[in-house]
Order: sequence, then structure tokens, then C-alpha cells
Amino acid sequence: MLMKLLSSSHQSLLIDLSELLALSDNQLLWDGKSADEITSDTDLDELSIQQNDLERELIDEMKRSSDNDYHLSARIGYFSDRSIAKSKLIKTLKTYPITKSELPDTRIESAITVFKELIEGESFEEISVPKIMLYELFLVALQDGHISEVEMAFLKAFQDHFEIEDFMFDDILERAEALTQEMSTTISLVLE
Repeated sequence: MLMKLLSSSHQSLLIDLSELLALSDNQLLWDGKSADEITSDTDLDELSIQQNDLERELIDEMKRSSDNDYHLSARIGYFSDRSIAKSKLIKTLKTYPITKSELPDTRIESAITVFKELIEGESFEEISVPKIMLYELFLVALQDGHISEVEMAFLKAFQDHFEIEDFMFDDILERAEALTQEMSTTISLVLE
């Protein structure tokens, strides 16, 4: 939505952060199986993260509207193997015992670890850049109708890192929720 106001490098960062946020709370699969379905034949090295269709569609749209060549070449599919965020998150999650990897605290810690890696050395000359990114990240988090505990912790880490005031965080969240609700209402009206 506001992504076009960002430079191509900031668009790339936003897409990486959006992918990380979208994956941060989705179900983990080992060799295509949930934790309850793991057997002695399961290849535990084959860790993947289940995808959410609504989040996938929004991020695919972000990639299509991006000015960045890196993401132009990665448009083959949602969270493709080229996804830096996906690769780093899976690598981080593999450092935890399977019994702890699905816990919210582990998911939060993993997402924030990868977040810090992705933003390492990033600085913004314009104060509006992190606010635009935060707004877009809220829209990603709201795609499934609510912001999970893991997603909110990620967003708060973003707020803290870029020193966005609480009142501004709340105002941006309120605007994103209003837009999401309005879009949902409009879609329902049109499809009736």
C-alpha cells in the first residue's frame, strides 16, 4: 500500500521482514509432518514452515509491486528457497529441541534473532521509513484476522529498535486495523 514510498533497498528489507513476520507463528513441519505426527522414520533435518494463503497473497503482491530486482527474480513463489528470512528462521529454529520449537517463547526468540540479523547495520535518514514499514507489517500480521502473541512481540521489537513512540505505534496499528476491517467489509458486500 505505502511500499512505493520506500527506496528499492528499503522495499527489499520490508519484504524480508514481512516474510519473517508471516512465518514467525505458522506451524512447523518435519518432513511434512506436525510434531504430533513424527515417527522414527521422519527426517528431522527436513524442517519447513506451513504457509498461510492470505499472507502469501499479500507478500506476493508486495513482490510484484517492488522496484527491487532481487525480489523480481524471487517471484517464482511465496517463501521460495531464495527467501533469506525463511532460511534464517529455519536455521535458528533447528537449534532448539523439537519439544520446545513450537512454544511461543521459542518462536518469539527465533523471530527476533532473525529480525536483528536482517536489520543489522540498517539506518534510515527519513523518520517516516520505519513508520511506513511498521504499517505494512501490521497489514501482513492482520491478514489472518488477528495479531498473534509471536507477531506482536516481533512488532514490538521493531518498534523498540527504531524508537517509535507508543502513541505512534498504537495510531499506526489502529489505522491498519481500520483498513483491514474496511477491506473485509467491502469484500463481503461485493460477494453477497
